[in-house]
Amino acid sequence: MKVLGLLKFVIVLFIVPICLKAQDNGTLRGDLMVNSSFYINDPKLGQYGTTTPQYKIQKSSAEAWMFLNYNNKGYDFNIRYDLFHNSPLLNPQEAFNGQGVPFFNVNKTFDNITITVGSFYDQFGSGVLFRAYENRVIGVDFAMQGVKLEYNLKDKIRFKAFTGKQKYRFGQQPQVIQGFNMEGGHFGKISYTYGVSALKRTLDFVNDIQANIAPAINALKLEDRFVPRANVYGGQVYGSLTWKDFSLNIDVAAKTPEAVLNFKQKFVNKPGIYTTATLNYSTKGFGISLVGKYSDFFSMRTNPFTITSPVLVGTIGYLAPINRQNTYRLPARYSPSVQEWGEIAYTADINYSIDRNNVFNLNFTNINAPNVTDEKMFEEIYFTYQHNFGKAVKTIWGFQHVFYNQKYYQGKPQSTPNVKTKTPFFEILYKMKNKKSIHLELQYLRTKQDLGDFAWASFEYTIAPHYSFTFSDMVNTKPREETRNPNVAPGQLVHYPTLFFAYSYHQTRLTAGYIKQVEGIVCSGGVCRLQPAFSGFQFSLTTNF
Repeated sequence: MKVLGLLKFVIVLFIVPICLKAQDNGTLRGDLMVNSSFYINDPKLGQYGTTTPQYKIQKSSAEAWMFLNYNNKGYDFNIRYDLFHNSPLLNPQEAFNGQGVPFFNVNKTFDNITITVGSFYDQFGSGVLFRAYENRVIGVDFAMQGVKLEYNLKDKIRFKAFTGKQKYRFGQQPQVIQGFNMEGGHFGKISYTYGVSALKRTLDFVNDIQANIAPAINALKLEDRFVPRANVYGGQVYGSLTWKDFSLNIDVAAKTPEAVLNFKQKFVNKPGIYTTATLNYSTKGFGISLVGKYSDFFSMRTNPFTITSPVLVGTIGYLAPINRQNTYRLPARYSPSVQEWGEIAYTADINYSIDRNNVFNLNFTNINAPNVTDEKMFEEIYFTYQHNFGKAVKTIWGFQHVFYNQKYYQGKPQSTPNVKTKTPFFEILYKMKNKKSIHLELQYLRTKQDLGDFAWASFEYTIAPHYSFTFSDMVNTKPREETRNPNVAPGQLVHYPTLFFAYSYHQTRLTAGYIKQVEGIVCSGGVCRLQPAFSGFQFSLTTNF
């Protein structure tokens, strides 16, 4: 039995029962999250509502995560049980079934050294070179499974080193990943931080190179062929400098040449580079942030084929999007995902406050991908004005204009026109007595492309701290004939309503809702994913103990 498998066996069968019986000698914590969905087939949703297995066969799905942490005398034992039944979360076009213990570890701190054996999450700096993390909302879990060492030198310099393999569902990716990080800083009138990272990834020779990469390279023209490398090496340097009202952040990363897929799905032997610079100025009532970004074939992955996968797998480094993360439903509909083939991008964000009751925000973002077509990929102009009527009423008035290249962000055919939108929106929050509040949102997205115009309205009534009731509706007010669902009569309005209820008590939260939503981009934590349409009921439970 492998070492990690043996460790997992010991934790499950021996350590957890001991923890439960010995709470007087230590601390036991945990959390539980359960999601369940029930599907109602609706022909008006188009192909996604009629072809996914959940609508045709299973009719329901469920996911659950149970995490336990036990600490005793400086030893930390962590274990998580995952369950997926008929689940589309990991791949929207399949019904995945699996359950078990994919996350487990033991860690201990000896003076200034911390040793972790098993599964772990971590990142180097901003995560460009290495980031192991999870995001359950969109089905991401990039935990590492291996050994990690951390050393803190007098709270001035911190070192990390690890070796391991990336988690994949209930198993592991075959590629070996090893990394090192050092960072430190100084805080005073002039404050600064710095960091240096290095990473090595080794492909599996039989399964990666011989079975997949080499045959694809041999199929190229003779002048385009090359010998693929098993190892790729990456390095990163980052830091920040703060003086009075100014701050500067710089992040530079590079990697050695390796076999990567270009936008035409052909292998090329390319090195990679990634760099960002952020300049901030902030004073009373005014703040400005300027960000520039340049990247060229910088893609840190377990193997090069995962870049074309329809599911989010194999990502070693995290390339943060430069655009603002919109939270409103319609302004977030056309959100760009990071293009690993290359980006030249910049953004400017300005905040100005006349007083606490009058606040302005203006944001401009432009993204181009020179290694793809030299076309403009994304552009956004975003403006909000917040006005408070005392402490009881808060209003936000806003407008967004977007240019969105569907061909590359959503893999549409080359004949697909670029989307151009104009979206005004309004929000009002009214806080009443006895901890009650009313929240209203109104949005209208106008476009002559894609599915046409949409209107959105949401009404939420909250009785803090326990109850929340929400009703919303999204209407395709002017559907385009070219993209009209044949199951929808010409001129017929298609509604996408949501009726949602939430109950919170101490550390427990229950939610239930009827949801009908259109296909679109869903972003969480800076990671975007194309989600299919949904029609049915959803329930969830989260609790901490």
